[in-house]
Amino acid sequence: MLKFIRSIMKTFFVSDSAGYTQYTGSGRSGEETAGVVAQHYGFASYPPVGTEFMTLQFGNNNYSVAESDGEMRPELEEGDTALYSVGEGDSFVGMLIQKNGNAINIMTDEGTIGITADSDGDITIDAGNGTITIDCGTGDMTINGKVSINSGALTVDV
Repeated sequence: MLKFIRSIMKTFFVSDSAGYTQYTGSGRSGEETAGVVAQHYGFASYPPVGTEFMTLQFGNNNYSVAESDGEMRPELEEGDTALYSVGEGDSFVGMLIQKNGNAINIMTDEGTIGITADSDGDITIDAGNGTITIDCGTGDMTINGKVSINSGALTVDV
């Protein structure tokens, strides 16, 4: 028998014995559920307690197949995709949005960086009024092609 259960996350943990991420939750009418979290390959998340999730129950086995937090979910436009995270006390941590078209926005509570590419392969990095710093550590940076400065100044420390 196949059954869907809508629940609220009570706990979320990695099992030491099996190595799988597991959860417990409470559903409607005091219904309790526990099982394994099924997430897409290459993606892992640790939802905060109180996150709503959908459980697929197959026989005696439960699998959380989707988690969502409507309060923290970002507003998107048609065709956008986002990865986002919250911190302690539901504080915003960061978000990566792949915008419909050729743009990516990286947002933190400190500011936003926009990266766009046009059909000629030109890439623009926009930090708003912020500063873009490239730190190569002990490595080298090589620029092939022309360098243009539209306003401001270029400082090179050697």
